[in-house]
Amino acid sequence: MRHFEVKKFSDQTEGDAIALINRSIAGWPYSRPIDRELTAYWRTLTPRFQPEHMLIAYADGKPVAFAHGEREDKRHNIRFLAIAPGALDSAIRLLEVAEKKARTDGCEFMRGPCFQSWRFYAGYVIGLECYHPHWYVDGSNAFLRSGYEVSQGEVMMIANPRRLAAPEAAPQGYVVGEVPFRSEFSAVTWCLAAFQKGQQASSCGARFYPKLMSPLGGPIGQIGGVGTKPEHRNRGLSTHLVALCCQRLVKMGAVELLISTGLDNYPALRSYEKVGFRRMNYVMEWSKSLVAHKPKRQ
Repeated sequence: MRHFEVKKFSDQTEGDAIALINRSIAGWPYSRPIDRELTAYWRTLTPRFQPEHMLIAYADGKPVAFAHGEREDKRHNIRFLAIAPGALDSAIRLLEVAEKKARTDGCEFMRGPCFQSWRFYAGYVIGLECYHPHWYVDGSNAFLRSGYEVSQGEVMMIANPRRLAAPEAAPQGYVVGEVPFRSEFSAVTWCLAAFQKGQQASSCGARFYPKLMSPLGGPIGQIGGVGTKPEHRNRGLSTHLVALCCQRLVKMGAVELLISTGLDNYPALRSYEKVGFRRMNYVMEWSKSLVAHKPKRQ
């Protein structure tokens, strides 16, 4: 039996974690190798940077799996799971270690990579949407065999700039302006909003990733989040703002645009498809309850 050992993320193990991640994402579209510039940035993300939950598994002294964990109240998040070739069993053992620690800490829920992973990997792994992609077979098998459930509640949509619809005029009675938006590591970000009588009615965020390359051979642009207040819906505001943001991204040099939304969010799907997006990949999310549920009475 191979000697199995788990170590925490530290200055000494950082290089092993980076290597494991880069081996896992090699060949993925919309991704690029991570580096020490990114891991240095992780250390600024207090209190989210939790090296005690970022675990590296070693088999016979060789790094074989990395589980990037983060505790959030009663939930233990796996922000990324990296697995060396042929090390699926070790990855499953590593998830067991993470789960045992989560239970000891009083967590009630385990969650795999989701949109919130952008805080650590945006600009390196599928833009803002750092989900667990469906083509990551080893990762899927590790979560499945560890008792996680999978959901496919969202879809990734992609647009080619040459097939985008030109922005139409703003709906009558509304004016468009720029509003403050959160900054993001390695991205150029902004947010457009529609106003009626000085009150914000709808908004659309966007980000340009100059270093994240599309399979088409140029930078990626991404839309999100998009939202409209209920009393202003069905007037074409989101469609208008998304088209404007796409237009700016193309002018900045984006050769492909990404957006994601819920599969049951039919208004959003219609709106994005009207602009020129098409459905491309399922968004997968893995989760596991750590609380025993009592059976229902018959």
